[in-house]
Amino acid sequence: MNQTMGSFVSVFPQSDVDSALDEWWEAEAEDAELPPEPTGTVDVMNPLMEIDSHRAVRALITIEEVLNVGHIPESIIQPGGYADFEEMKADLMPKLEAYYDKKKKGKVNA
Repeated sequence: MNQTMGSFVSVFPQSDVDSALDEWWEAEAEDAELPPEPTGTVDVMNPLMEIDSHRAVRALITIEEVLNVGHIPESIIQPGGYADFEEMKADLMPKLEAYYDKKKKGKVNA
């Protein structure tokens, strides 16, 4: 179990962040009634970018609550968004961990 250091746990809570992102995505998919798998055809109902940067910001809000680091800058999100959820997680997880570690060490302003 992670030990707390002030408002931070001693290690990046990867499983908590991963679970929070999974729950966020399930809720997003239900709200938007997205098809479970892209069909390969790009049109209004099947966009090229499944998760645009505005939508990804909503995921950051969820993660802010899990990490307890205050505001996470939108610049952490890949410009233009992500083709799918797995791409988003693969891009965000190392960036979130690095941001968390910097915040924990006091190298990033609140």
